[in-house]
Amino acid sequence: MINDQHQQCGAAGNPEQHPQQGGNCCPGAGGPAGQPKMPGAATCAPPDTSKDPKVPPITGTDPCPALCLCPPAPGSTSNCFDQLIADQARAINEAERAKSFKADLEALLQKAKLAQDDYTTEKYHLLLDRWKQQDRDIAELIHRIVCAAPCWRCQVECQVCSLFNKVRSLELLLKGRPDQRYDKAYCLYDQRYWQERDLALKQAAFDRVKRVLTVWEKPGADIEAVLNENLKLMAGVKELASDSAKGLYDVFIRLLPLHLAIAPPASTAVTVIDKKYTELCTCGAQDPDDCCGPDVGPQSVRMQMLDRHAYLVEPAKYFPIICCLVNHRYLPVKDALAKAEADLKSTDAEIKRVADEIKARMDSIEKDAKAELAKPFDCSKYTPVPPCDGAQRTPAT
Repeated sequence: MINDQHQQCGAAGNPEQHPQQGGNCCPGAGGPAGQPKMPGAATCAPPDTSKDPKVPPITGTDPCPALCLCPPAPGSTSNCFDQLIADQARAINEAERAKSFKADLEALLQKAKLAQDDYTTEKYHLLLDRWKQQDRDIAELIHRIVCAAPCWRCQVECQVCSLFNKVRSLELLLKGRPDQRYDKAYCLYDQRYWQERDLALKQAAFDRVKRVLTVWEKPGADIEAVLNENLKLMAGVKELASDSAKGLYDVFIRLLPLHLAIAPPASTAVTVIDKKYTELCTCGAQDPDDCCGPDVGPQSVRMQMLDRHAYLVEPAKYFPIICCLVNHRYLPVKDALAKAEADLKSTDAEIKRVADEIKARMDSIEKDAKAELAKPFDCSKYTPVPPCDGAQRTPAT
């Protein structure tokens, strides 16, 4: 039984009373588990510091070998109004984006004011006390689980993490990596494909920031909901009694990550849970993007299953977090997304225009050719190009 094995292992929280059995039994060296960052960083780097690949202008020019020195073809039939119209359309889009963003800011401000009224100092301290108690209870529960399952790490890595790794492999197969896109385009379809991928990446970045802002609309309610869920998870694991293997998933994949996701910064309260119990299923994990405090960066498959959550900070730090997220993350990714959408629409329009022109020219080739052939042609002004010389030349005047 878990209780009997726990008694043999010693009391949790004091490694001197229960030496580690095979490095797996009881919490020990390694330091405390990671906790959310203290908000209020002085600087925030742009969310995407990499430069867009240089996609060269696509002209479609590939001169055919000249068999005769023909006069220059007529210039483009487009007129100066095309660019003026395009410029005005872009200006209209910019104005619409500004109007939309203003409405978003007003909505965010209203929600932040409501959240500030609800997330009081009294409520913060009540939630913090609950978290501290759960931190001790979870450390005790982990101790029982690992004492009953000596090879707990290998069980989790081989039987659970391998499932996450398979999902990650499929995601790479489907989407690739952001840094594996080509940097040149040789036709409009190449350009459109690059822009479609660029749009997908910017949409994902926007969705991450938007989700973080959403959970911080009601931080108290979100933290309380996680505390309640964790209480149920702990009760369920304890009911498993001797079948500790079934509790490994709930403890290491759900309970522990959720508990640490809402943890206060270490400067407020340091967890008694050792970090070795959190270093699981790390394949695909990326550096956090947490300059404002909350992490808005990509998540591993394991963390994606847990969604985003607010964490315990003093109410006085709430508005600085929201302002930082809006100024340094939400606005930049929203603008980047709008630009990516506009660029893709522009390329789609150009593809349609070129395709329509190709069809129109194909349909009128016979008519146009006969009209050209009906015009007078002074043979003395044209000279065939010598054999084996396909270079384009300027006709004699």
